[in-house]
Amino acid sequence: MSRYKSVLYSFMSGVFVVLFPILSGFIATICNISAPCVYYLQAGFMAIPLIVFLIVIKIKKIDCKKMGYGKINWNKRMLFYLPSLLVFIPVAVKGFKGKDLGSFFGILLLYLMVGIVEEVYYRGVAKHFLDKNFSIMPAIIISSLIFGLGHTSSFMMSNDVLETLLVVLNALIFGFMATCLLYLTNTIYPLMLIHFLFDFESKFILLSGNELFIAEMIRGTFMFIYTLVLLYFINKKEMIRN
Repeated sequence: MSRYKSVLYSFMSGVFVVLFPILSGFIATICNISAPCVYYLQAGFMAIPLIVFLIVIKIKKIDCKKMGYGKINWNKRMLFYLPSLLVFIPVAVKGFKGKDLGSFFGILLLYLMVGIVEEVYYRGVAKHFLDKNFSIMPAIIISSLIFGLGHTSSFMMSNDVLETLLVVLNALIFGFMATCLLYLTNTIYPLMLIHFLFDFESKFILLSGNELFIAEMIRGTFMFIYTLVLLYFINKKEMIRN
């Protein structure tokens, strides 16, 4: 497989994932489906790419351990996940708003599926393709850029350009941080949980307007700094290996 195909397949896998929330959102709008039913509809649609992934790896007999789906090795490298939990603090300072039970469980199911599926494709599948032709650093950059581009679909669902730009920027930085964590720990399961909590939290926070913008800036700055720390350890790991 050429480098061009590696990037193309990684990009197309990202596009494939994005199609399902767009399609479910379109159906919900046309059929005038309201919450909480729309959350369950979107969660159901997000299950489709996961099923496709499971079928493909079964047919192709792909070794998922290289994607980070092996048994979790509870060594000291897992400690790299602990600082990433700080990303939840800046936007939670004012607390959370309540939801009816139907909406709560619908949102929980939806973002659980989003966390799993986006990590499967943007991290796992991308790693599978990019590792064939790229060293770690280029693979991290390409995978993260594809993840950031995938979140530009937010522009279709928001009228606030500045807020949407911040969402895309934070997604890009989160993508870098998450990909670095995957390469350092070689396990994707904690990333699924962090990704789920990252999205799930956003539906309940009380912050809005300028306060939310500032909190998101603080969170993005922390993720950027921590990503630099992770890159240092990745570079150190590669130097030892060579």
